[in-house]
Amino acid sequence: MQKIILLVFFFISFSKHSYSKEIQKIIQKLDETKNLKFDFIQTFDRSTETGNCILEFPHKFLCHFNEFNRKKILIDNNILYLVDELNNKSSRDITGTVFLFLTDKNEIIKALKEINDYKINENSISVKLNFSQNEIINLYFDQKTYLIHGWEVMNYDGTFLEFNLKNISLNSQNIGKFTID
Repeated sequence: MQKIILLVFFFISFSKHSYSKEIQKIIQKLDETKNLKFDFIQTFDRSTETGNCILEFPHKFLCHFNEFNRKKILIDNNILYLVDELNNKSSRDITGTVFLFLTDKNEIIKALKEINDYKINENSISVKLNFSQNEIINLYFDQKTYLIHGWEVMNYDGTFLEFNLKNISLNSQNIGKFTID
């Protein structure tokens, strides 16, 4: 009986240790990441949108949507700018929001170092973060490259956003300008 208990303890310790190695590899990859260019598929409130984005750490994010001629989103530091399909422009401060968190690799790394809930499956590593009392973020990382390849956000109001990255380029030299003009 004592051998069985030791064996179970060994496997539990080993599995947590191997997961820790995976999380450390993700942290190392994030630390090395200056920017990402990618295509995206976003699902929000039963609608799907596609396009392409540039993410430069920290706090610079620009997306162009395929479905709308002019729809763009720009995050520059703590301000979100939006150009809608009618070319109307608006902005708002996003300090303390999930949007700002997702554009700050240092905050993501800090959260990864404190995680309690993660899973490794066939192709990805998923990490569950309680962003606030009422908001949950699930981050997804590729199990081979350790690059982030998506996230899901359950907002305080119960809405759900899924954002998947495709065709990811890492640390591009020419990432373009972060403007919405």
